[in-house]
Amino acid sequence: MTILRHIFVAVMFVCLMTGNIAIGYAGYVYDWRIPQPMTSTDAAIAAIKDMRAFIALDGNYDKIQDFAIDQLGIKIDFSNGANIRRWGLNFNQVTEFERMDDESGRLYSMMFIKPADSFFVAGPGHGRRLTDAVAALAIAQNAPLIPYYDFSIAIGSPGFLESALQEAKVSAGAVVHSGAPGSPLTYRDVIVEAVYADKTMPITGRESWNAICREAVAGKSEETIVARVIRKGTRLDTPVKLVNYAFGVKIGQGAPPTPGNQSKGFGLQVRLLEGEALKPLGIDRPMGFLVLSVARDSAADKMQVREKDVLLSINGVDIASPSQLIELLGKGPVMTIKVWRDGAPVTLQGALTL
Repeated sequence: MTILRHIFVAVMFVCLMTGNIAIGYAGYVYDWRIPQPMTSTDAAIAAIKDMRAFIALDGNYDKIQDFAIDQLGIKIDFSNGANIRRWGLNFNQVTEFERMDDESGRLYSMMFIKPADSFFVAGPGHGRRLTDAVAALAIAQNAPLIPYYDFSIAIGSPGFLESALQEAKVSAGAVVHSGAPGSPLTYRDVIVEAVYADKTMPITGRESWNAICREAVAGKSEETIVARVIRKGTRLDTPVKLVNYAFGVKIGQGAPPTPGNQSKGFGLQVRLLEGEALKPLGIDRPMGFLVLSVARDSAADKMQVREKDVLLSINGVDIASPSQLIELLGKGPVMTIKVWRDGAPVTLQGALTL
């Protein structure tokens, strides 16, 4: 299906700009789902705008200053200390997606492989919606999308790739990182040849494998090719089903979702703090959520949440985990928020529905 970049680190990040949360950390498993592209560019753009606060950039846990999207791409300005940096994604460069849950099934991430950057979002439903929106915009821009298949090809870890090739006693090939339940391919399989249309083609790595997959489904909804695989010293001929999820999809302009279907928003960007990081603030708790910014005229602004507050509880319930924070904000309405401010707890009153 996609490629694994070994970039996930054992840190967590939470971003709440419209009442939505983005969290990323190590320990992910793949979500083996075929993208279902939206059929309207307007609807896709509106969906991404509505979810802008689900988005945290790969490896970047600083403030998002500006977010812009049109039919051509996404541009995000974010602060890194005193500097403002710009990140961009051009939809005509998207080739594939990587979608993962954490092992509890609560957290979710996705990746656009070209350029190789990832977005972290909260909950499979949100991540899948973002996938489907970007897929639609990529199709509208004639991006060279790779078909879906039920395993992932590894990239980004030379030691892993080299050891797998050495074990297979070959100098080149596409190394499988993970397979879906029931997939004919599995961890550390090495694809050395592909057989399609009475031709046998050598596989030198991820790029050559994906190029053959893209060629095989051109003008059709699906195709089955044969992957010649080395698995623990044994050569196997394995059929691989390719699904061209872009085939026959007509992308129109359409109309965006009605405002009633969009998030009303909470207006916060926060960072998770744990253990030792809380002690200098005088907080004796296992975790809290430091407020990095408050959007003007947002729900949080109206409740008088301030930058540098640390969120402790919502509606009288102590926040014991990032997943619980998601649940508490999702239940609504938010009547009280307890924060740590200037060395003491402060309870903020409100009646806000997210």
